Amino acid sequence: MILRTAWPAMLWLIAAPALALEVPPSAVLASADESPAETRLVPVGPWTAEGTEVTRGTGAVRREAWTVPGTALTTDQLTDPLIAGLARDGYTLLFSCRDNECGGFDFRYELDLLPEPEMHVDLGDYAYAAARAPGDDGELIALTVSRSATTGYIHILRIDPGGAPRPTPAPTPPPTQAAAAEPVSGEGAGLTERLMAEGHVALEDLAFATGSATLEDRPFASLAELAAWMRDRPGTRITLVGHSDAVGALDRNIALSRARAEAVALRLVEAHDIAPARLSAEGVGYLAPRAPNDTEAGRAVNRRVEVVLQSE
Repeated sequence: MILRTAWPAMLWLIAAPALALEVPPSAVLASADESPAETRLVPVGPWTAEGTEVTRGTGAVRREAWTVPGTALTTDQLTDPLIAGLARDGYTLLFSCRDNECGGFDFRYELDLLPEPEMHVDLGDYAYAAARAPGDDGELIALTVSRSATTGYIHILRIDPGGAPRPTPAPTPPPTQAAAAEPVSGEGAGLTERLMAEGHVALEDLAFATGSATLEDRPFASLAELAAWMRDRPGTRITLVGHSDAVGALDRNIALSRARAEAVALRLVEAHDIAPARLSAEGVGYLAPRAPNDTEAGRAVNRRVEVVLQSE
């Protein structure tokens, strides 16, 4: 793993008493669990036919799964600041690797991870690192980072022999004049709460193949939440609206964005038993951007499917 000295300005330093991490301010803690005293095996070498070299950690255990919705950052760009933060705090890097050099499928299933959909691992695009804090009884940390087409995933395993596990602080973005003057309505609320408060909400965790309307064949937390909410409100109807970036002709982007919205509607019908009559699908291409289309980060944010509330 190559550590880079330059880093995008969007990242914000957050500090804990024994660990500094740099994560995107848009990161969301999707899931976490704790155990007061356990022994866990942490890989410190690649998978081979003879097995994987591990180190044993005993103490208070905490697992955290973070999602970074709508990000254009690569897996390396998400991973490197975490490793750099460990190094600054005096942690010793025990091992780091990328997907195939780790051992691909076999190595991934040696990892102690929270399950899908909160922690998604693309077997062809993930990074791993293990490190130990100074001292004979230093905290042991294992990082696993991956991404889908539109979402980054960061998993942090902490094993602290000294006592209670220390949670990672929630990321706090640097204040801006615009943010102070005009807070976002419903920010911090759940997906359906924002839908009811604002009338529309983006399904940030969806993932499509590049240039395709094929929705990845895996569970999506946003669709499960939306479907459960609709089952509790049998009179509710929604429109799914596809959006694209500004690369290519408008008619092609409208067709692609509508096809993606239709794919989401079909998934709600087939996987979540929502009646087709309660759903409609439209596409607007690049006509309603959330960010400028002159950067890859902006284009990634603009590629999305939104839910628009029609009636309740």
